[in-house]
Amino acid sequence: MPINKFRDVTEALLAKTKLAEERSKAEEEAAKEPEISTEEQTILLLQQIRDELARQNARNTQNVPNDSDTVAGAVAVR
Repeated sequence: MPINKFRDVTEALLAKTKLAEERSKAEEEAAKEPEISTEEQTILLLQQIRDELARQNARNTQNVPNDSDTVAGAVAVR
């Protein structure tokens, strides 16, 4: 068997072994994590949406000019 072929086969087997080990480790970690119900997942998702909307609203209110900053507001203030 040529050395290059031997090296290629060895690298392929090492890659397969590493992939299998990573998959096994991921499965073990997934088994350790407690399952959450569909209702709990929905609540968590809705809380994330609420929090993101609150952040966007806070950002938008910071960027809204007050009346004296606008042309119409400047005329009305005078």
